[in-house]
Amino acid sequence: MANKPDKRRKIDIEHLRAEIPGSPNSSLEKTIYEQRGIRDCVIDVFNDPRLTIATAVLKGTPADTFAIFREAADHWLAEAGELKYSAIIDLAEKAKSESPDAGESEIDNFVFRLWAARVAEKHGYLSPAAIAANFVSSSDYLHRCVAGNQELLNAVYAFADAWHWFHLEGKGEHELAALGLKSAAGRAVGPDATHQQAERKRRVVEDTFRAFAADPSHASKLTSVKATAYAMLSDINATLEKLKLRPFKAASLEKALRPLLASRKS
Repeated sequence: MANKPDKRRKIDIEHLRAEIPGSPNSSLEKTIYEQRGIRDCVIDVFNDPRLTIATAVLKGTPADTFAIFREAADHWLAEAGELKYSAIIDLAEKAKSESPDAGESEIDNFVFRLWAARVAEKHGYLSPAAIAANFVSSSDYLHRCVAGNQELLNAVYAFADAWHWFHLEGKGEHELAALGLKSAAGRAVGPDATHQQAERKRRVVEDTFRAFAADPSHASKLTSVKATAYAMLSDINATLEKLKLRPFKAASLEKALRPLLASRKS
């Protein structure tokens, strides 16, 4: 029997959050930045909730995640020297043509499950290849059951995503993953950690500048990079402090703002 999640469990994972107000007379109310454990997100909140939802969808949906997973599964299988999804479909079609009196669904189920079991037995049941094969087999069965009902399929994708993150929290796995990430970050000396921080800072600068430039009262400050950087420095660094990112010096902020000002003038 699976262990039940501990409803009283207190998971001590650092949760960072910062907000940047939208520009005056704009439909954008604010931009929220959050980072907690191994997860981070940026959410634009508009005065109209429908626009907030639509914008979030544009950034990616559980269906997009499924497409990425399917591609990754084929890659893992190919790395292990195993057949990809399309090849198993061909095997199932061949089996059905050779046994016309048998049920098509039963043959599909048998071919996929037998293939997944053989991959697991060969490489190990916890191996990436076995995980990929089980994902592909389960996915094929699900999609046949849904039978083209896109609304139901989207609901399944959304529930699978919610299940995953609830499982991660309820089983305490997020805490372990966060500890591992923190340990890895402490040892990181390569470009990956630096690039990740730079990308987050870039987004903060762009969002803050967007709101700043849209305010008519700031028109005189937008005449030079130096004046813009001086006016924005404290607000940007206050946001970065909440996210535990390294603050800007005036010169480095000027460099970051220069292309934004140039783009605005063009």
